[in-house]
Amino acid sequence: MAAYRQALEVYTRATLPQDWAMTHNNLARAALALKDWPTAAASYANVLQLYPDEEKRISAPVGCTTKCYSPSPRPLP
Repeated sequence: MAAYRQALEVYTRATLPQDWAMTHNNLARAALALKDWPTAAASYANVLQLYPDEEKRISAPVGCTTKCYSPSPRPLP
């Protein structure tokens, strides 16, 4: 997790927003694996600032694909 935190010093939301969000997503996944719930929640909240539609994917059950929450019978693109 230290490496992700260091990367966030370079990947800022202002200069590299996609890399910033990806790094927060990776930090959140690592925090979940370590059961560090506050860090995971804070990092996912940062991802949602940039990509609010990702909430469905983040809150979907583990192993769930896009068809798990697609409002239509066909998978989302």
